Amino acid sequence: MTNKPKFLLLLTMIKVNKLISVFLGLVMIIAFFGKGIALEEFEIEIKTMLIPFLSAITGVPSERQAIIKEVGMFILPLVLLILLIESLIGLFLLFEVQVRASALSLVLLLLTFTLVLIVNILYPSSELKTCGCFGVLWEEPITWWSVLRNIVLIGMAWIVYRSEASRK
Repeated sequence: MTNKPKFLLLLTMIKVNKLISVFLGLVMIIAFFGKGIALEEFEIEIKTMLIPFLSAITGVPSERQAIIKEVGMFILPLVLLILLIESLIGLFLLFEVQVRASALSLVLLLLTFTLVLIVNILYPSSELKTCGCFGVLWEEPITWWSVLRNIVLIGMAWIVYRSEASRK
């Protein structure tokens, strides 16, 4: 009789974790489509977002053109890589393929995005209009709310990762 409540609790946790996993998968697919349908705009967002980030980590003043010329040839491959990663993570979470690895990959991806957001908040660029997080589907400025949203998503992905780790 005492095992039944534990079993129901475990069953409920599994269902909640699957729901979180599906939600995160949908978020990633929406982000992928929002960026993918306006690839040029996303490429510009990445260029503009990387300027303060590269300036901060290299110590080179924001002489924007010099920095962009040095990394310009890597922008399109980076954009395509981001889209590929987001789509794979989204699909894997939706269809429960390699959920643990997908959740951990999402944590790492969102940590990277969050770091770039923080640097862009601390060293703003007048050219950067939106965060580009969801492409043209939801154009929002970079604010601390963007960082908070990412932290919540990171927490959700971590819950999925940990629950998958404990089930193995």
